[in-house]
Amino acid sequence: MDGFVDLLGHRTWFHDDGGDRPPLMLLHGGLGNSDSWMRIRELFGDRYRIVMFDRRGHGRTADTADEFHHASMAEEAAALIEVLDLAPVDVVGHSDGAAVLLHLARNRPELLRAMVLIGVNYHVDALEQGAIDMFEAALIGNSPAAIAYGRVSPDGPQHWPIVAAKGRRLALEEPTFELADLSSIGTPTLLIAADDDKVNTAHSASLYDTLPTAQLAVVPNPSHGIVYEKPSLVAQLIIDFFDHPQRAATLMPARRQAAAPREDNGA
Repeated sequence: MDGFVDLLGHRTWFHDDGGDRPPLMLLHGGLGNSDSWMRIRELFGDRYRIVMFDRRGHGRTADTADEFHHASMAEEAAALIEVLDLAPVDVVGHSDGAAVLLHLARNRPELLRAMVLIGVNYHVDALEQGAIDMFEAALIGNSPAAIAYGRVSPDGPQHWPIVAAKGRRLALEEPTFELADLSSIGTPTLLIAADDDKVNTAHSASLYDTLPTAQLAVVPNPSHGIVYEKPSLVAQLIIDFFDHPQRAATLMPARRQAAAPREDNGA
């Protein structure tokens, strides 16, 4: 079902498969919309009840005069979880959607069962110069992002320069977490990073080292567009993680001792 719901006083587009399957919320990246999950959703089959929404100023949801901030985006996500009575829910976020999840896990952990963060940076200083150049190229009026925006936005294609400027400011100024800010997050977490992502693997590894229940998958070859470039692998990583989100004991643990016993696979 596609429709609109009032979130924090703003008319917001959302999708909800409905039914009694386990709910899974998908949070799109910056200056994109929920259509970015199309291929991944297909690969999930009928495993999950998919819930998505286009954040304010993105996709099918109109903009306001306010600037974009990950913290306020997290409030939107929390409001939808509460409106649909999903908590505790599994959530996947890509890029800005993953940064939104860091805020949600810090401030409203009771809403989350487990989370997957794809292509996330916890501090803006970690951005590679190539990622900044790529983002700047995406802001021009005839870019794929601009065309996709103009196709569905209720504000029309003429509003693109305004949201593009907001997105640029957000990308250059947020997030600004220190690792100490994140060390108390207890939500089971899978970090998925491309080996040519917008942040280097050392940044991803530092977040993995900080989150006490985190798991880390570094995927060879893709870029920040990993959800488009490696959808089958990303979908399988997500499925496997949500099936067993707690760290299991391993044969030769070197860094973390998990509480759950190792399952005997007959090997």
